[in-house]
Amino acid sequence: MANSEQQLAIYKPTTAITSIKGGLQEGKRVIIIGRILPDADRLHVNLQCGSDSKADVALHINPRYEKGSAHVVYNTYQNGTWGSEQSTPDSPIVKDKLFAIEILVTKEAYKISANGKHLKDYEHRIPITQVNTISVDQNIKLEFIGYQNSVPPNKKEVINGLKPDKNIVIYGIPNPDCKSIAINLRHRYGVAFHYLCRFEENAVIRNTNENGIWGPEEKTEGIPFIQGQFFQVKISCKAEQYDVSVNGQQAHTYKHRFTKLEEIDVVECGSDSDSDVALHINPCYEKGSAHVVYNTYQNGTWGSKQSTPDSPIVKDKLFAIEILVTKEAYKISANGKHVMDYEHRIPITRVNTISVDQNIKLEFIGYQNSLVVPYKTLINGGLHPGNNILIYGVPNTDSKRVEFNLRHRYGIAFHYVSHFDENVVVCNTSENGKWGAEERSGGVPFIKGQLFQVKISCSREHYAVFVNGQQAHTYKHRFTKLDDIDVFEVYGQLQLIFVHV
Repeated sequence: MANSEQQLAIYKPTTAITSIKGGLQEGKRVIIIGRILPDADRLHVNLQCGSDSKADVALHINPRYEKGSAHVVYNTYQNGTWGSEQSTPDSPIVKDKLFAIEILVTKEAYKISANGKHLKDYEHRIPITQVNTISVDQNIKLEFIGYQNSVPPNKKEVINGLKPDKNIVIYGIPNPDCKSIAINLRHRYGVAFHYLCRFEENAVIRNTNENGIWGPEEKTEGIPFIQGQFFQVKISCKAEQYDVSVNGQQAHTYKHRFTKLEEIDVVECGSDSDSDVALHINPCYEKGSAHVVYNTYQNGTWGSKQSTPDSPIVKDKLFAIEILVTKEAYKISANGKHVMDYEHRIPITRVNTISVDQNIKLEFIGYQNSLVVPYKTLINGGLHPGNNILIYGVPNTDSKRVEFNLRHRYGIAFHYVSHFDENVVVCNTSENGKWGAEERSGGVPFIKGQLFQVKISCSREHYAVFVNGQQAHTYKHRFTKLDDIDVFEVYGQLQLIFVHV
C-alpha cells in the first residue's frame, strides 16, 4: 500500500534483527550490505513475519559453501514447516568480500539481486503485508541495512554540513558500459570537491568549482573501480583534506580549496554530465511564457532542438509526464495531453537511466506497461486499516463517469462512481448481487481533461476518499471482512496513468 515516507537506513547495524514499521510495500527494496565470515558454510537473510524464533519466514535466502561449491537456496517457512526449495547454481557472494543483496518487492514476486547480478524471481507464498522483519545470520558482518524506494536518489542532504572526522559512505556498481562516475560535495555557490572517474581515459580528476568557474584539475592515472563490480567509497573529511578510500584501500587525497566546510550541504553521485541523453524534456518558464523544448545530447554535443509552444505543466501543481516507447519514437504526454512524438536519435537499447531535475518534488517514478480501462488488479493479503490506494488519471473531455470498485468474492465492498452529467457522486455496496441504499452527494471532485490524484484510505470504521489532497467523501464500512477484499477496479472514460495497490 502507498506510503512514500516509509524509509529505513542503518549504517553499521549492531543487531541482526531489524523491524520494518508498517510492513513491506510493493515497489520498495530491501538492501543488505556486509561481509561473510571466512569459516561460514551456511548463512541466511530472511524476510519474516515477526522477530520471534518461530515466526513465519516469507523469504529465506540461504547461500551455501559446502563441499567446495557455492550456490544459493530459497524457501519459505510457514506454520512450522519449510516449503519446497528453489536454488540457483552459483553465487556472486564471495566469502570475506563486501557484498550487496537487493530485494525488490513487486506484486508477484521478490526480485533478488546480488552485487548487481539478478539471481531469482521468487513468487510470494505469504502476503507481503504480513512481512515486517529483516533477520540476518550472525556469520555476516553487517555494513548496512536499508528499506528504501526502488529508485534511489542521486542527491542527499548533508545535515549540518561537513566537519573534520565526518565520513560519507557510498555503495554502488558501475554499469558494464559505464563511461564515468562523478561524486560531488556541493555548497550554495559551487562544488567544494568534484571527484570524477573516466573509464575510457583510465583517469581520476579532482577539482573545485566556485561561482561557475573551475580551478586547475588534479589528474592521476588508474581508476579504483571495475565495471560491473560492487564498490564501497568512503570520503573522510579531515581538517586539511579529503581522504578517498575505495573498498577499504586509500585511493586519493584532495586538499581543501573551499574551507567553509559547514556550508557543504549536498552530496551528489552519478555519471558525469557528459553521459549521452537520448531524450531531454525541458519545460521552460522564461519571460512569462511556458513552452517545452526537446533534444538529444550525444558525444558531447546537443542536437537540434524541437519544441511545443505551450506547456500543460503548471508550477506548484501536480503533473504527470508519460513517455510511451515505440519502435520509431517516444510518444510524450503531459497530464493526459499528447505533446510530442520525438523520433529516436539514440537506440533505445542503450537507455538505462531516468534523471529528474532537483526542482521537481517527486511523487512517483515508474517504468511499466500501459494501463488500459477497464482496469483490474489484485490486492495481495486483502485490505487492512491504515492501507491506502493511490490512483492518478485524467477524465476524458467527453467523460460520463469515473468509477472505482473494491471487490470481494461475493460482491463489491465499496462502489465509488462520479457521474458528470448529473454532477453527483454515488457510493454503495453490493452483496450477493443486491445493491444497498445509495449514498449520493452533489458535486463531482474531478474536472474533465485535468489530472487528478485519488487516495482511498481504509480506516477501521470507514473509507476516506481524497482528491488532489482534499478530503472529498467518507463511506462507513457495510462489508467488514476487509481482508477478504482482494480486487480493485477502475471503469469509465479516462486515461489511467498509475495505480498503487
